[in-house]
Amino acid sequence: PPLFTVEESKKLRGELPGGHVKNLFLKDKKDRMWLVTAAEDRAIDLKALGTLLGASGRVSFGSPDRLMRYLGVTPGAVTPFGLVN
Repeated sequence: PPLFTVEESKKLRGELPGGHVKNLFLKDKKDRMWLVTAAEDRAIDLKALGTLLGASGRVSFGSPDRLMRYLGVTPGAVTPFGLVN
């Protein structure tokens, strides 16, 4: 099922060993996009991340329409494999 939070992911997988990540589909004011993958427990400061990425203004999450158009997925199903799609 689509998962929207790290907590939902942890509940679904149980005690599955290994590293676990979260994927964030982001855009800036100029509609440039990024797919960011980070360790699931890492706090993400979107303002600081936007600066590091060289974004125009702050970054925000991409809309469901944008997700479908560029990655072919719905919210809760963001993954780097969507880039291959």
